[in-house]
Amino acid sequence: MKLMKTTDAATGKPYLRIYDPEYDYTFGYYSNNMWINDRELILTRRKKGDDSARWECLRLNLDTEEWSLLPVVLHSSSSYHVHGELLYGIMDDTFFRYDMSKADAQIEPLFHEEGMTFPHATDDGRYFCWMVYHNKRMTASFFDVETKHHELLIDKRFGHPFPDIGHVMISPTDPNMIFFCHEGITLYVSNRLWMMRRGEQPYNIAKQKLNADGDLGDCYGHECWAPDGKGLYFVKYSCSPEPPRGVCYVDAISGQAKLLFSKYPYWHVSCSPCGKKLASDTQSRTFSGVCLIDLETGEEDMPIQAATTWQHPCHPHPQYNFSGDRLTFHELYEGACAVGVLALKGIEVQPWN
Repeated sequence: MKLMKTTDAATGKPYLRIYDPEYDYTFGYYSNNMWINDRELILTRRKKGDDSARWECLRLNLDTEEWSLLPVVLHSSSSYHVHGELLYGIMDDTFFRYDMSKADAQIEPLFHEEGMTFPHATDDGRYFCWMVYHNKRMTASFFDVETKHHELLIDKRFGHPFPDIGHVMISPTDPNMIFFCHEGITLYVSNRLWMMRRGEQPYNIAKQKLNADGDLGDCYGHECWAPDGKGLYFVKYSCSPEPPRGVCYVDAISGQAKLLFSKYPYWHVSCSPCGKKLASDTQSRTFSGVCLIDLETGEEDMPIQAATTWQHPCHPHPQYNFSGDRLTFHELYEGACAVGVLALKGIEVQPWN
């Protein structure tokens, strides 16, 4: 691992780059927590260009710049979730827990299910959901870490050509509330956002409009829960035929949605744990803008223009730490996926220290 203090060529903003020309580095997905605390995080890496390789897990302290390789490997870069010193992940169709605070810790298997991926947890770290390829289609499961209770969570069927669900995310505050999306080409999926209460039927939220010709006017996606669990942020993509376009919010109960921000052609959006800031990105063929949004002042800023690719994991996927004074993102450097860390104060960038 190499840690390099650098500046953004377009904006002059200073940030830290974490990279190795022989490895692709990532911090998972923007809706999975990867922070142990405000200054320590879990990264994953695999040999550059080797799509069949497993992802190794590393612990990095941003203050001391010390890092260690953990005895944990994953089948995908987004198949883990951190809760304090506990690292949860999926390997060989097994959901496991690893206590990083213990020198002699062993990987503890918790549940086995074929086709598991993409775990998400409530804020208390007790309840999880994950996506699972079941009966030749994508569905989801619910799991209670304390009681080991497991249940099939969603049995929703969509018709072809887009039969799958995706982005299954449990509410941070209510284990009975589950979000999922209808996966597919967004120009043709008119019922993208769904909510369900465990034991009840799912319902479509944030209804998408049709234009005057009867074609889809709104293209929605890349959702994340608000920290209070009352609603979700999502993006109305720039490819939407009907303006306006940008970052939106939808109430989880009523399904009422509203556009919030539209300065840039947004692509992903995440929210700080304090609930006062959003981090978003844009995407073009050559670079991605990493954007900061202040929910209190309404300011929208683009401090970073990172080189990226269209291939996972090298999308920016910006994510705040707990206090909102650090922001991570992905970028392309020397042909490999790297992780950038931007030091923040509000929306002003401070020199790295």
